[in-house]
Formats: sequence, C-alpha cells, structure tokens
Amino acid sequence: MTDGTSDTDPHRDMLDALAARGRLRALTPRRGLDFTSNDYLGLAGSRALRNG
Repeated sequence: MTDGTSDTDPHRDMLDALAARGRLRALTPRRGLDFTSNDYLGLAGSRALRNG
C-alpha cells in the first residue's frame, strides 16, 4: 500500500508470537471480594450514596 499502512495487524502479529512461545496471558473473571480495587466495599453501587 502507498499510504504506509500494513496489510497485517501488528498487535495480532505480537499476540500470535506470544502464543507460539507459550507466553500469551488472558484475564480471568474475578471471584469473591477484590480488596485491591477502590470499591471493595461496594459503595459505588449504593443508591443511598448516589442520591446524596
């Protein structure tokens, strides 16, 4: 192509290379309480706090 774009996705190429080396990681769904988040008490979903 003349506009400088590639026919392949560089991110896909990197992911494929990581998978080929057994280094591809994936996010797993959270279970239980997440004490590392800013909302481990669940206050972000509180209707009483939202309505002030």
